[in-house]
Amino acid sequence: MSRLVAIARLAVACIVVQCILVWPDRLDAVEWNAFLSPQIELAIVIGAIALAARPGSTGLWPMLIRRALTAFLAVLLVLRLADMVMNAAFGRPFDLVLDLHLIGKGSNFVADSLGLAIGLALCIGLAFALIIIIFAIDRAMGEIGAATLRLGRFRPVAAVLLLAGGGIAIANQPDPVLAKSSSALTAHLARAYQSATDLESFAAEAAEQPLGHLLPSRRLQGLAGKDVIFIFIESYGASTLSDASFKPAISHTLDEAQRAIAQKGYGVRSAFLTSTTIGGQSWLAQSALMSGLRIDNQGRYDAFVRQGGPNLVRDFSSAGWHTAAIAPAITQPWPEARSFGFDTVLTAADLGYRGQPFSWVTMPDQFTLSAFEKRVRSQQLGPVMAQITLISSHAPWTPLPQLVSWDALGDGTVFNAMAKAGEPAESLWRDHDRVRLQYRRAIEYSLTAIADYVRHYGSKDLVLILVGDHPPAPWIAGSAAREVPIHILAADPDVLTALDDWHWTHSMRPGPEAPVWPMAAFRERFVKAFSG
Repeated sequence: MSRLVAIARLAVACIVVQCILVWPDRLDAVEWNAFLSPQIELAIVIGAIALAARPGSTGLWPMLIRRALTAFLAVLLVLRLADMVMNAAFGRPFDLVLDLHLIGKGSNFVADSLGLAIGLALCIGLAFALIIIIFAIDRAMGEIGAATLRLGRFRPVAAVLLLAGGGIAIANQPDPVLAKSSSALTAHLARAYQSATDLESFAAEAAEQPLGHLLPSRRLQGLAGKDVIFIFIESYGASTLSDASFKPAISHTLDEAQRAIAQKGYGVRSAFLTSTTIGGQSWLAQSALMSGLRIDNQGRYDAFVRQGGPNLVRDFSSAGWHTAAIAPAITQPWPEARSFGFDTVLTAADLGYRGQPFSWVTMPDQFTLSAFEKRVRSQQLGPVMAQITLISSHAPWTPLPQLVSWDALGDGTVFNAMAKAGEPAESLWRDHDRVRLQYRRAIEYSLTAIADYVRHYGSKDLVLILVGDHPPAPWIAGSAAREVPIHILAADPDVLTALDDWHWTHSMRPGPEAPVWPMAAFRERFVKAFSG
């Protein structure tokens, strides 16, 4: 092999290692200059290979070190890619303790949105790409080892100098730019440790009962005789009222909604909550609002489900309400519902929808609201407290339904033509601006469906709490802020008067002066406001 070819192969090997060491953890950081900063770990990798190198790559130790370095670099790259996906989707890095379960959920979402064939092809493609990457890293290790053998008797000295110098530099906490992989791994390990210890403290938080002093006879009596409905609107974030691309249309939709509910004698109060998640994992935000606990990761959610502690559902149940969960997104067994204490649980299969799904979305929001009215509220169960999840504004936001006459809903087959229309998700999602437009239209539909529901079914004894579960992914929302709007609608003026000291905006559009509460703060304040 000529010297020039050997140098070229060594250069390519070093470039492969360098690219992995400096691979960004965010999509917006993928720039050419990001790959050019020299890395201390590159010296350590070369030093380790040089120290163990043997002619012909023989011997146990050279093989073990080569395989260990290959595995280290492959794991590092996978973690960086996981960070990139999580930052784009949820505005935070990947957590080794809490986020592994999202792999299965993400695969199901891709298959449901793009089709099983495309989803399977993507999984196979990712697996094939990972195999190629591991092979390329292993070959790079081999090329570096072969090059170091040419140093002859100077090889051990050079190896020790590289290892010692790199180790000392990292131990002395160099500029993170020069030691990205060390910083990334340290951050991942620290985050995993913090998540594990956080779960230990959660048990003490969940054991506290700030409302334990309220007697059942007084609890929520300010709402006696009312049907109280909590409606979570998927991906409804505060950016819909601040981002220039969303604000005009969403403001108009909210104004129209306010006019519609005013015709039924309804008033409204609005503010903002800070969600415990962003981009997905709606169940975290919903359980945080219901429980009054900071549930911002899967570990805390699982612990809460196991404990089945106090929450708004049990608050209403102990005060005499029939409680119900309407969950059109749930298509599999949902044992967690028992932990909240619902009397009635209706998932997708229980709501009577026989129409076509709208990509991942099982049924339009209008049908969900109608099914609740027919299967729960009209059943003479006494006052009802319900949690309804509306999902028409869930990604991929295509196709989108339109409102039809409430009397024409039937079994939902009236929506079949709409479900088959619209641009396929795999085509829409190639254009960022059109995805944002479809997201905005989906939010408009959900808000309009709720307003039309009030106009059609509203009564003096109906109270609605509308809240966004979380904002969409930052690349859709335009920011990583976690604020979501919340609106309380009631026809009985006494209900809204009880909220006067909250200083919320008297409009469907919360003003800039509207309070911003943590989502977990809502339960205690709400129960106290209506418990005398």
